Amino acid sequence: MTAPKAIEILPLIFGLLLAVIVIEFPRSMAFFPGVISLIALGTYGFKHKIKPTLPKQSTIILIAVAALAGISILWAINSEYALERSSKLVPVFFAGLVCISAASTLPVKAARIIFITLAAIIACGALLASYDLNFSKSAHKFFRGMESDAHVPYAVFNRGTVVICLSLISVMTYFTFIQRNVKIALAAALPLGLLMFYTDSQSTQLALLIALIFFFAFPIKCKNSWYALAGLISALILAAPFFTPLLYTQADTINSLPFFGHGMGYAGPRLEIWDYVGRYIQQNPLYGYGIEATRHITDFDSAQKFIDVNTILHPHNFALQLWIEFGVIGALACCAFIFWLFRQMMRLESPHVQRAALASFMAILSISATGYGIWQSWWLGTLLFTAAQIILLKRAAAETAVD
Repeated sequence: MTAPKAIEILPLIFGLLLAVIVIEFPRSMAFFPGVISLIALGTYGFKHKIKPTLPKQSTIILIAVAALAGISILWAINSEYALERSSKLVPVFFAGLVCISAASTLPVKAARIIFITLAAIIACGALLASYDLNFSKSAHKFFRGMESDAHVPYAVFNRGTVVICLSLISVMTYFTFIQRNVKIALAAALPLGLLMFYTDSQSTQLALLIALIFFFAFPIKCKNSWYALAGLISALILAAPFFTPLLYTQADTINSLPFFGHGMGYAGPRLEIWDYVGRYIQQNPLYGYGIEATRHITDFDSAQKFIDVNTILHPHNFALQLWIEFGVIGALACCAFIFWLFRQMMRLESPHVQRAALASFMAILSISATGYGIWQSWWLGTLLFTAAQIILLKRAAAETAVD
């Protein structure tokens, strides 16, 4: 086997192994990308005597987030749990910074190997998840030593599906527009497209659709369109506690729609949660109730029309979660971050990277607004892992432009 072929084959094999981890053990995303990045940085840095690049802006942002979470202990409903949860953010953020550092420090020539590995993770992961969803989750049971007749819900594959869906955006951009290798792009995209027919994750399906729309249809050359979109998102964040109760008045109609309801999209239960969380926020809109407050609130005024309980772990909406935990302080901080992020995307030199960055952000925003709690470790790790991909994509596009 020649060296070039070996360089192509090894990432594929490595990607196959990682696909099993991502799909079957998605919670590993909290630290796994950081561990691999640390090994890569250590090996490369030792060999070439190069110190890793400190991602300054990312570090400042994550310190600010951790600080806000920590300060909320002062007004948290359960200060002991808030302290515990805040402290757990630190190692997850550190792992993410290591991943971003690797994307900023490793030689650009490594980008092809990394994106081939990601393509393999997507393709193999999508095929594995599709197999499990159609054949009694047999692989899932095997890896966990479960009995063949054990009940496994379809939703166990949702997290892994989210991870590979977000990674597809950078992989498709790299191989379609930078490397001009459509075959590899399709080899990753087609299995994921198959998975979209079987997945139980409507949040992922919607996020992928939104990502495609913004990738191909958003007028990136128009500066006003960027500011308008950032303003619209910010306005929705600020208005969230006040319009969600109004939205709940249409819950029956929305829940009757094929994609959003009928036991598929869970629109009715989501809207009910948003309704009583939104009204609870209005009781203390200034600084909220501290990190992970909803875990400890037992007196939500729920109509219990779609869910027969009045407690919830998280609001299933990032805007409402920021409001109920940090009040308007958290909401305004999020809006400031969005405008800063949009300015960073506007400054990207490659239009392809701009589209990939915006599509990734909008997909993440969509999932955050309908699915997971913002402090879930695997989700935070996935967000930082996606950011690292965009940074590497930016460097690869810059070098290609020079060449």
